[in-house]
Amino acid sequence: MNKRVVGSGVTPRGIYLLARCYHEAADIVTTGHRLAFSDHPSRLLYLHAAETYLRCFLRFKEYTPEKVRAFNHHLGELLDEAVGLGLIVSPKATKYLRSVAEENDYVRVRYDINIRPTSWPPPKRTRTIALSGLQTTLLELQSSVENGLREAGFSLPKA
Repeated sequence: MNKRVVGSGVTPRGIYLLARCYHEAADIVTTGHRLAFSDHPSRLLYLHAAETYLRCFLRFKEYTPEKVRAFNHHLGELLDEAVGLGLIVSPKATKYLRSVAEENDYVRVRYDINIRPTSWPPPKRTRTIALSGLQTTLLELQSSVENGLREAGFSLPKA
């Protein structure tokens, strides 16, 4: 008996819209509070948006839901696959996403309970480095996936 993959009926446009929702939620969480304790919730939302944009691109390139699901949360592998299929990502964004994947940041921001820095509160500059890189990378990823979808005739809302 074949197990049905959750979300298998969602179109690439639908996956893109979901990625946008995570992206916008991350922006709201990031700008909506002081990040006094941790930026983990914002980073998790940005990382999930990145993963979802990449999944959108793979589905757009006609990967089956089962094949896309097999990547799990391996951001680096999703990126490699998408770039191999023609997704245009700058070297800077590629390097950033690879470093996030190598550091296993996606898992770390969900489960790392030792998040208090040695100085309290954390210096403002050190709190925002990861977020600024994620924000820049996500905008680029969104634009690149969006361009591919628009060129193929998908109707998408304006950013």
